[in-house]
Amino acid sequence: KKIKEERDYTSKILNNLAESILVISEDEIIQDANNTFVKEFRTTHEETIGKHCYEVIFGRSSRCDEAFCPLSAAPSDDCTTARRKEFALDRGGAMVYYEADCTPLAENGRCLGWLISLRNVTSRKALQLDLERSQKRYRDLFQNAGVGLMLFDSSGNILEANLSMAMMLGYSRAELESMNMAQLALSHARLIFSEHLEGLKVLGYTSVEMELQKKSGEAVPVEANITWLDEEGIFQLMARDITLKKKLEESRKAYSEQLEKEVEQRTLQLRQSEAEAKRQQKTAEGIIYGSPIPMFVLDKNHRIIYWNRACEKLTGYSSQEMLGTDNHWKPFYSHKRPLLADLIIDNDIDGIYRLYKDMNLRKSTMVEGAFEAEHFFPQLGKNGTHLYFNAAPIKDDEGQIQGAIVTYQDFTERVRMTQELKRRQAFVQNLIENSIDGIIATDEKGRIVIFNRGATQILGYTAEEVIGKRTYREILSRDTARSIRTAFYTDKFGPRGKIINMETEFLHQSGESIPVRLSGTLLYEKKKEVGSVVFIQDLREILRLQREKEQAERMAAIGRTVAGLAHYIKNIVTGLKGGAYVINSAVKKKDLGLVQKGWKMVERNIDQISSIVLDMLIYSRERKPKYEMVDPNSLVKEVAELMEERARLSAVDMVLDLDPSIGPVAMDKSAIHRCLLNLISNAIDACTLEGLTNGRGRVVIKTDRPAGWGVRFQVIDNGTGMDQETQQKLFTDFFTTKGYKGTGLGLPVTQKIVKEHKGRLEFKSAPGKGTTFTLLLPQRDLEQLDADSEEASSPLSQKMN
Repeated sequence: KKIKEERDYTSKILNNLAESILVISEDEIIQDANNTFVKEFRTTHEETIGKHCYEVIFGRSSRCDEAFCPLSAAPSDDCTTARRKEFALDRGGAMVYYEADCTPLAENGRCLGWLISLRNVTSRKALQLDLERSQKRYRDLFQNAGVGLMLFDSSGNILEANLSMAMMLGYSRAELESMNMAQLALSHARLIFSEHLEGLKVLGYTSVEMELQKKSGEAVPVEANITWLDEEGIFQLMARDITLKKKLEESRKAYSEQLEKEVEQRTLQLRQSEAEAKRQQKTAEGIIYGSPIPMFVLDKNHRIIYWNRACEKLTGYSSQEMLGTDNHWKPFYSHKRPLLADLIIDNDIDGIYRLYKDMNLRKSTMVEGAFEAEHFFPQLGKNGTHLYFNAAPIKDDEGQIQGAIVTYQDFTERVRMTQELKRRQAFVQNLIENSIDGIIATDEKGRIVIFNRGATQILGYTAEEVIGKRTYREILSRDTARSIRTAFYTDKFGPRGKIINMETEFLHQSGESIPVRLSGTLLYEKKKEVGSVVFIQDLREILRLQREKEQAERMAAIGRTVAGLAHYIKNIVTGLKGGAYVINSAVKKKDLGLVQKGWKMVERNIDQISSIVLDMLIYSRERKPKYEMVDPNSLVKEVAELMEERARLSAVDMVLDLDPSIGPVAMDKSAIHRCLLNLISNAIDACTLEGLTNGRGRVVIKTDRPAGWGVRFQVIDNGTGMDQETQQKLFTDFFTTKGYKGTGLGLPVTQKIVKEHKGRLEFKSAPGKGTTFTLLLPQRDLEQLDADSEEASSPLSQKMN
């Protein structure tokens, strides 16, 4: 009778467990199943007991594969080793995941059967899948890291390398990923990857200086951090290029000794841990004591009658300390208070809701009268522990509560992972929103999916106006969109798929063109392009300050040279007075020939004053070019006609080499006329004031249209050329090699006009080889001219200028 009562009591305990429990014989026939199992698998005791486990759980007519079934793989004489297996079932199209713990039931060293505990781990499995997706989102950080990173397997085969590592070693990523680490390493480092990888698994992490071999054969000294990622079963290597050299033999010896010592220590620790685990496993006995789930049982007097080893491990209190006492509150609270099991024994439902309402309290769906809750216990464990706990009543045949059973599940790691996910997401979002640069991301169809505050400040749109509603083409001009698209798929501004520091223009919401510096990258998932992200920096203030600085420098330079120009102008005034004197004398003498001579003196000096004043006016003022369509050849002919007489008097041959295929080009005619006049005048002076390189002086004016430009003017002379010192000072304000005959303003004025046209002014010269000046103007169509005209006339543009 006593044995029957104990069996009935044990059966009651099993039926009130939150876990599904099966007791099966050695030939895999179910001998007992608790109520939780019957409800979980939607069956009855009659349909369960007496059948094989694979019939009830999996609906199979034959045994499970030996590779799958943990019982089939167990030796018949092993009655001490528990086993764990995870499997999934399809419940109405939804996958339900279970974790099964199989504990042998032995008597006198003979295995009589198995106790199987089944836990529904679907929530944990879903969390693992969420974590995998999170890890994927951060995978791009691996490729964009500033240090060299590589992943390789236990045989040293390189699985993946980032761009920094490829650039460091001179290989492409594809080449690296087809190699073995032993091929890259030199000397003792090669031994690490060919012989000591198993030791590194035990070590887990090491940092060592080594040499890797570049594609060119050159050795690269690096500081390498090698980490064994146990869950992934791969190694990670992080390498930083270093400049200090270590003696190769000393480094190899020190590393080998350290490795052998640490491997020996770790091996000893593993053996000791293994022995302890076996000892604890052998001492486990009984259904409750052998369960891996922390649990304890109270009788109706609130005294502890069971306190299993898992509960000891969780709480730090041994069963010897706890059995027979009512101290079950001590591991969880700093003061005595009723636990959920106490309130269930007392059937105090109001107390349950009053004390546990803030702990995500809910009724159990598996056990009648049971409750479950979640709470963080700060005094449990080193840093506190998050627990899920379930308390269920133990009733007799008459339905009277005779005690309660409590089970715990530590989900601290799940909480940590959830918090880490939220923290990372919040960090990335905060990083994007608070960046001073504009950040714009698009999906594979070009729709804007990220538009931060920096982008709003630069372009005027709010995030609500553009995210999901506009494409990148709608905030860019047609030409800018085309140029950015082209830059992504070429290596003009960085490697293909990336743009680094490209200067372009975006459209403000008001229609204003905003100059920006742009960097970006295409986004890929499984080698498929899924979008792009760009970072834009507003250049308006920088360009405005640059213009102000240049203007201030020009005005300062003009101020510094007023004294020198005053002397120059004084000479011109003296010449004017001389001409006037000659004219007065001629009038008195009524000598017409003398009058003409005096008037030529006056005209020549007036021309010089006009030239100086015009150059200083152009040089000192900010102005927008007044564009019109001009025939470059006609303009060259006009300037040549003006200089023809001067060239003849200077004994210089002037030759025109004009390309007749050049069409009209947009330019400020009077400004470019001034540039050509300065360049041709300088060329003539170079042939007369400084000597010739070969025979008679010769100046060639040439026009053509190179690729990507509207027109190229070239002025070529055969003068003596310029030395290096003169070339370095050539565009310095008021620098001249003509002495009192020059002002030093001609070339700075010419350069300023060309910059205003967004063109280019170049020269090539060498002593004894003459000089060639090249003036390039960009190609502009009528639409660009109209846009420039509107921008120049807008109040904002005028304010900036």
